[in-house]
Amino acid sequence: MKKLFVSALFALLGTGAFAQTAPGTVVVSGQVGFGVSSTDGENTGNFPNTTEFSIGPSIGYLLSDGLELGLNLRYSHSKYSYDREGNNLSVDYVNNGFRFSPYLKKYFMVSDKVAFTGSAFAGYEISNSKRGSDSVFMTDSETKSNTFDIGVAPGIVFFPTEKIGISGSLGRLSYSTIKAKSSEGEVSNERTTNNFGFDFSSSLYLGFSYYISR
Repeated sequence: MKKLFVSALFALLGTGAFAQTAPGTVVVSGQVGFGVSSTDGENTGNFPNTTEFSIGPSIGYLLSDGLELGLNLRYSHSKYSYDREGNNLSVDYVNNGFRFSPYLKKYFMVSDKVAFTGSAFAGYEISNSKRGSDSVFMTDSETKSNTFDIGVAPGIVFFPTEKIGISGSLGRLSYSTIKAKSSEGEVSNERTTNNFGFDFSSSLYLGFSYYISR
C-alpha cells in the first residue's frame, strides 16, 4: 500500500493587551489540503485510488480584547475510483462542495505564550456527488445535498513569538441537518437527516498565524 498525504494551513495579517488579541485586530487566514491514496496488490480485487483537495480562506476581526468574529469559506474536491477484476468494471465517484461558515471565537490567555480558545459557528454547505461507470449494468447517479450545522469547538494557540501563532483543534459538539436529493436513471428520491452529538473522530487541524499590530 502506498499513501501520500500533504496538508498545509497558513494565516496572514493580524494585529494585536496580549498584542495578538487586542481590539481592532484583523486576521486573514487560509487552509490548503491535498491527499492522494492508492492501493496495489496482486490478490486485491479492487484497486481504489483517491484524490482529495481543499482550499479555505477566512477573515476575522477582534471586536474586543480576545473576542474574534469572522467568516470561513471552503471549497473541496474528492475523487474515488476503482477497477474490479473479473468483470472489467470501472467506477468513479466525484464530489465537489462549497461551504461558508460565520464564527465567533474567544481567546482565554493562560500566559503570553499560550491561549485556549472556544469557538461557536454556524455553517451552510452545498455539495454535488456523481457516480459514473463504463458498465452497461450500472446506471450513473447524482446526489445534491444542502447541509446546515451549528456547534462549538475547543482549541489551543501557542505563540512562540509575539508575531507568530500555532493553533490546533480536535473534535466538536454540533447539530446538523442534511437535505439530499438523489437520482439514478429515471428514479429519484429525497431524504432529510438530522444529527446531534460529539465528534472526536475528525482530523487534527494545525494552523500557523502571523500577527501584525495595528
